[in-house]
Amino acid sequence: MSATLKASIAPVPTANDFLDIVLSKTQRKTPTVIHPGFKITRIRTFYMRKVMFTKDAFTEKLQAILSEFPVLELALGQINTARHLIEQVAKDYVRLIKFGDSLYRCKQLKRAALGRMATIMRRNKDPLAYLEQVRQHISRLPAIDPNTRTLVVCGYPNVGKSSFLNKVTRADVDVQPYAFTTKSLFVGHMDYKYLRWQVIDTPGILDHPLEEMNTIEMQAITALAHLRAAVLYFMDLSEQCGYSIEAQVQLFNSIKPLFANKPTFLVINKVDVTRLEDLDDEKASLVQGVIEESDGKVQMMEISTFTDKGIMDLKHQACETLLSTRVERKIKGPKADNILNRLHVATPQRRDDVDRLPFIPDPIREGTRKKFDLEDPSRRKTERDIQEEQGGAGVHNIDMKKNYLLANDEWKYDVIPEIYEGKNVADFIDPDIVESLEKLEREEEKLEAEGFYDESDEEEDEDDKELRKVADAIKQRQAKAKAQAQDKKTLHGRAQIPRKFQHRTLSQMAENMRAAGIDPSNVEMRAELLAKAKGLVGKRKNRADEEMDMEEEDIDDLNTDESMAVDEDAAESLPSRKKVMNLFLSISTSSNGFVLKDNLKLSGDAVQPYYITEDYNADDVKRAIIVIPGMPRDSWKWTTLMQNAFRYVYTNKKYGMKKKDTIIVSPLALIKEDMEAGAVDNDSWAVYKNSFWSAGGHTISPKLKNPVSYFTMLDKLVDMLLDKSKFPNIRRVVIADHMNLLLLAWRIMEKETHIVKPTIKEPITWTDYPMFASFHSLDFLFGKDF
Repeated sequence: MSATLKASIAPVPTANDFLDIVLSKTQRKTPTVIHPGFKITRIRTFYMRKVMFTKDAFTEKLQAILSEFPVLELALGQINTARHLIEQVAKDYVRLIKFGDSLYRCKQLKRAALGRMATIMRRNKDPLAYLEQVRQHISRLPAIDPNTRTLVVCGYPNVGKSSFLNKVTRADVDVQPYAFTTKSLFVGHMDYKYLRWQVIDTPGILDHPLEEMNTIEMQAITALAHLRAAVLYFMDLSEQCGYSIEAQVQLFNSIKPLFANKPTFLVINKVDVTRLEDLDDEKASLVQGVIEESDGKVQMMEISTFTDKGIMDLKHQACETLLSTRVERKIKGPKADNILNRLHVATPQRRDDVDRLPFIPDPIREGTRKKFDLEDPSRRKTERDIQEEQGGAGVHNIDMKKNYLLANDEWKYDVIPEIYEGKNVADFIDPDIVESLEKLEREEEKLEAEGFYDESDEEEDEDDKELRKVADAIKQRQAKAKAQAQDKKTLHGRAQIPRKFQHRTLSQMAENMRAAGIDPSNVEMRAELLAKAKGLVGKRKNRADEEMDMEEEDIDDLNTDESMAVDEDAAESLPSRKKVMNLFLSISTSSNGFVLKDNLKLSGDAVQPYYITEDYNADDVKRAIIVIPGMPRDSWKWTTLMQNAFRYVYTNKKYGMKKKDTIIVSPLALIKEDMEAGAVDNDSWAVYKNSFWSAGGHTISPKLKNPVSYFTMLDKLVDMLLDKSKFPNIRRVVIADHMNLLLLAWRIMEKETHIVKPTIKEPITWTDYPMFASFHSLDFLFGKDF
């Protein structure tokens, strides 16, 4: 058995040791702390990890046993079955632990799983013990490599086999003057031609049928039958071994079939006692008959392990014969073709009859060469001499350039860098550049003389002109598309402002409007308001005010030029909240098509202010859209947003809408802080607490007789719009809020009968404004189906 196989088989522990190893490993390499207060998912994971780790440890060790051992069907089959059972147990109990509802239940399932695995291993106590005995027996077998170069020594007992092994190898086999001293295979190693060889000493073989051979003899027969080696059959002609020459020849003939296709040597040992020439003719003819019957396949060698005569000759002859046999066998094999087609042995052929003798210089052949004399002044100086003259080693630098073979000796010491700007200079040097340049110049002169570079007088035809024109158009279109794509990526979808219109101030814009005959007072007032509102954001920390001012900045971008800057004189000292609120309420929305009204009565003297489309004919109105503001005091922004969406609809022929059919209404939401700051001049207006109006909160107006919720206000607003005396042809009222939350609550609580279920056809998400989420769809708001 090979040493590699023996070393690869690890010891097989007993069943109890197996459990100790695996369970100890599980305890050491998995978490150990768990509490009932942990989440149940964490508890389950903790115990599932325990079970799976134990399963993996068992499986790993059992699989190692299955892969390391040779084929032992019964014992290894039982181990393989145990491995499958352990994997199935782990699978079943992990599934159960996933549904464990407490730490105690998960712990008990883990204990049951590990207990079943331990029971399975205890049942395999006998197979594990048997495998350990097999491993120990295998470890005692000699380390025989069946693929290496081998010499097998065989013959009758006490013919000198072990003595020969001790002579040619470093083995120390016991040698005694009685039969069957060697009872098992012994292996010795030697070197020949820098190659490793093994010599196998087999027990003695007796000449009787194979069925009657004992275990000791069968080891020799097995070695002869299964090893591709050179066979050395030893004979003792002195018959001191106790067996006659006839018996020894008969044994050779009996086991000769085992020598087929193997180099075989008939070794005559103990020639110091009896040689082949000393035998009578009858016995000598028996030995010679063995050689003659083999047709040259069996070689005879005479040795003496006592005087060492012929031992080295036998060793060399056997090794050379085996090497040549192995080479021939490999050449005839299928792998040789892949190598032989890449090999070529060149045999030089004699080209003439001239004798070409080796060159020997005349001074050497004649013996007139002067001997080296250190004191000879005429001898050539060596580099060592020059080094000693220049100060010795470490001081003198050897001139490596003085022996350069160049066309001009002045070039020897020119400085040429090896690496220049990260590139190898040698890669750009052409030694034939001068010759190539001259050749190129001659070729150019020839082409010029032939008129190759003369301008052609032929004009382009119409097809070429048309093709060139189309190609130019394609290039221009591609360049334009590329520029547009770059602008779109840079501007993030916004329009590009010409450079001459950038960084314009409010005063410049006002002057241009006056020059054009337009009154800029409205624009100046709005710019002043927004500039002051932006300043107010920096002083106030109220989140609602901060979001409102951010939205005002976006509306400024919508109604005026994005790049318009406010003059410094417009940003004066920050006004109070009351002044800012009054400026908000005093904004004229006529420029956007809306007007602020306060004729919607709630309770007592309280009214709800709201924005509504300014110019409309009540008889033409068929649809009303109530826009719910997203933040306090920004109703005018959301009405402007809805107006832009409506403008897109009635200008799109797809919808078939008319501008006069629809009005837009948005209730103005004022909050408690506005009233406390004195920003609400009309104390009959409805005021809500913070932003609770969006959740249906009640008003806190002083003129309010009874508290009115925001939903009740919506009821009254819808009732007003559905009043046939005011709008005789109204057919639909739509609630549009910025997140659909208020609409959903209102439908569930109070006003479900007034709401039409939307038909989602083409959802549109508006992204031009930061605080706007999405409408249902344009078809829902402006659709023709009622």
